[in-house]
Amino acid sequence: MSFNQSASLARFLDSDTFDFGRSDTVIGMNGLTFLDALGAAKGGNGGGGGGGKPDKPGDGGDGGDGGTGGTLLGSYTSGSQDGTGFNVTINFNGTWTEALQQAFIDAAELISDFITGDITDVRYRGNSIDDIVIEATLTDIDGAGGILGQAGPTVIRSATYLPAMGIMEFDIADAENYDMQGLFNDIVFHEMMHVIGFGTMWEMMGLVDFNEDGTQTFNGPNANLTFDVEFSSSVLLAIETEGGPGTAGGHWNEDGDDGFAFENEIMTGFIDAGNVLSNTSIAALEDMGYETIWDASDPTGATDLIDTTIFTDGLFA
Repeated sequence: MSFNQSASLARFLDSDTFDFGRSDTVIGMNGLTFLDALGAAKGGNGGGGGGGKPDKPGDGGDGGDGGTGGTLLGSYTSGSQDGTGFNVTINFNGTWTEALQQAFIDAAELISDFITGDITDVRYRGNSIDDIVIEATLTDIDGAGGILGQAGPTVIRSATYLPAMGIMEFDIADAENYDMQGLFNDIVFHEMMHVIGFGTMWEMMGLVDFNEDGTQTFNGPNANLTFDVEFSSSVLLAIETEGGPGTAGGHWNEDGDDGFAFENEIMTGFIDAGNVLSNTSIAALEDMGYETIWDASDPTGATDLIDTTIFTDGLFA
């Protein structure tokens, strides 16, 4: 797998275009904790590079009827339908096209491919949740170039901090612009990772070290083992400290003098034209408490086990 940096589009995935909802206020109740810190942030105009991608069935719709040739879904559950493994249930709200729904389906299925272990079911308002439910909304917020949306966990398991519910909301005009550039899959996957706790739950889980020089490092042993092998680096696993709220503290470091430069890894706070998912990111999910395909005996072998053909626009290099 190549980790050479592609031409950067110089966009924040979160602080300039998205708020991934890190919480400062929690209320405990019946084994669940409710988060109350979601907000919106202004984004760019969606212009610039990225390149095109093959059309999907039903693509090209105007956001009103979902395009042609396909059926829009009210909900979708990834993974094994018998409840084993890790399941992501997406409830689709608002106005959708088939292509934009497919980006969510692809992201959820990929996550179910590398998170393999079932986690504790919880009950919320009389319903059983296995393993996470995401309310996905596509709506008219303010048109292209303004607010892209918001995302993050909203209900977590009090004992483990693993999310049980979350939201992902996009402005339809911005979503369609990014889809035309071949970047919407990447953005949806990135934000769905935040919803399942990547970056958003690290501090609560005790996985962040704050260093005297102002840098931050991820202290999970599995991710650091993998990082040393995968990136041939003996330094500590660097967390982004730049970019302001929404980017700093919740991503791998993109570049600069605050640690190792992950550049076009999909879980940095910037989006590039050719994003990649590292084994280090999967190992970090192990440190968070998920059971994944990552194996300590072969720390860089996890991404070889993933079917990358579900993506058509270069999430994997």
